[in-house]
Amino acid sequence: MDEVAFVDASPLILLAPAGKVDLLRCAARRVVLPSAAHEEILARGEADPTVVAIRCATWIELGGGGSMPDRLRTWDLGDGESAVLALASQTKGAIAVIDDLAARTCAAELGVKVLGTLGLVIRAKRLGLIVAARPVMLELRAGGMHLSDRVLDRALREVGE
Repeated sequence: MDEVAFVDASPLILLAPAGKVDLLRCAARRVVLPSAAHEEILARGEADPTVVAIRCATWIELGGGGSMPDRLRTWDLGDGESAVLALASQTKGAIAVIDDLAARTCAAELGVKVLGTLGLVIRAKRLGLIVAARPVMLELRAGGMHLSDRVLDRALREVGE
């Protein structure tokens, strides 16, 4: 297991309405939400399920933004993705929890380990934290996660479903 996971807003926005924020615990020993991603979530309003979930998840640490590596500036990512990648690139044993394709491509260029929301579900299933991945994946897709049938089927085959 990685030491620390820096989490972008989008995985939390997908997991919270499904009541699955706890899946982030399988990403790393510590889970950190950078300030920029936190602000993005708070802008959704007090009653938003993600805002409520991060207030209840006292194990999620709120963190800073880190200094921005020059290689990262050229990608023109959102503030949350940039903060996650900046922190993860500067922290030994870190993983970035992001879904955005451009951010994932940037992470590869920076040598940052990445896990997305779908990867969290797969990891949780492999660790025995959830009984079945299919219902979780379908619930996340119904809640707005962009997940084609082909990708869903491939992920389910990975976990024997």
